Amino acid sequence: MWARYRIIILPILGALAAILAFAISAPYEKSLAERVLDPSDPTSMYTYGTEWGAVNRLATGALLSSFLAFGFTYGRRPLWRVLITTVFAAIVGAVINFATDTSSDLIGITLGYKISILSNFVAIFAWCLLVPTGFSVTLFLVLGPTGQRAKRALVASIIGFFAAFFAQSVGSVLGTIGGLTGGETHRLGSLLMQGMKPTLIMGLPTWRTQAIAIGITLAFVYAVADAFIRTGSIRLILGRNEYLDWALDYTVMRIGSAEGNHIPIRGQTGVEPVHAQIVRKPDGFHIEAFAPLYLNGVEVQEALLSPGDQLNIGPSTLEFSSQKGRRRLPQQYAPIPIQTQVAVCHIVLIGEDGSTFHLPPGVYQVGRDASNEIALASQPSVSRHHATVNVGATTVDITDLNSTNGTYVNGHPITGAHAVVPNDEVVFGHAKFRITVSS
Repeated sequence: MWARYRIIILPILGALAAILAFAISAPYEKSLAERVLDPSDPTSMYTYGTEWGAVNRLATGALLSSFLAFGFTYGRRPLWRVLITTVFAAIVGAVINFATDTSSDLIGITLGYKISILSNFVAIFAWCLLVPTGFSVTLFLVLGPTGQRAKRALVASIIGFFAAFFAQSVGSVLGTIGGLTGGETHRLGSLLMQGMKPTLIMGLPTWRTQAIAIGITLAFVYAVADAFIRTGSIRLILGRNEYLDWALDYTVMRIGSAEGNHIPIRGQTGVEPVHAQIVRKPDGFHIEAFAPLYLNGVEVQEALLSPGDQLNIGPSTLEFSSQKGRRRLPQQYAPIPIQTQVAVCHIVLIGEDGSTFHLPPGVYQVGRDASNEIALASQPSVSRHHATVNVGATTVDITDLNSTNGTYVNGHPITGAHAVVPNDEVVFGHAKFRITVSS
């Protein structure tokens, strides 16, 4: 679920980081109440120098950076590396956010003594420029500096600048509405009526709402940049943790069951510790196999990848995508016909749960009943006698046996006998399988 909904989960984590940062800062709000607003003193208009300001900057930087780092690495790296990256992000994020947020205040204060009319606007401009850039730099450093991540950081910083302006405006409006409906404005008005001077603490309702809006917006910007600013990527489309994807940020990306691999495929039979690697070369991305690997149903040792290519590694299927290059024409990646493989190969049905059925030439019945050659007892959507698979001398046919939930090939329902080839997707009820060939 995490891999599939990462672009939704990250903004939620951004909002949560902002809420927790303000909760951590709450015990220090007294320092805001002690700073009286004075138009002749630019320092009084900013949180610079207050305990609340220092704690809030550190907490926001640590929480938002660590939450984003966790969101980007969870599932893509071993858990121990995820935790180390998260802690490292918290430390680096706290320091960088403190520096960037404080710098925007100092810019406003400095200009306030010279051109007071524009000082507040320039301070906001500086904040929207520096703070998103600070978070981009933090993620760039903690996730591992590469040329591709530098490009994503630059794009995220530029978009983040405009997004922060938008979030500031939305947060101001919502904060004002919240203050009116929550009685905050009435309470502050009563204090002024009693002769008490306005202080910085009056801005808390608006700041809180702004922080939540900015946390959501920046997290979404970084999630979009991570998803779309890529030269190439690999997505797991069949196997454990489906929808998990990896950006091909390094020149060499290893694939295998060992933890140190860039693209780990763990807990799957038939996957070697280092099974293959993807190498970026001047003409594109190449796959180099160290163990049996099928590219679009054809076993290969080395090949140039094109967008849409599918790699079968053990029971898992990975799909390659790239901004460069064009999808192969169907005849360019059509699997080797079954008739050319009869003497040396047999068909393998690979389930999305990792189950495998090796099918030499013959007729096999599929169903929930234990008497079937392909028994799917744990699949309630499969009929007792659901379909047959006929592996012949030159063809492979699948026939639906008037099942309740139907049989589908590549997303299309079938009636009667239907010819299939390696790499086709077959679904019995809701049980999904991929057809491959094996020596």
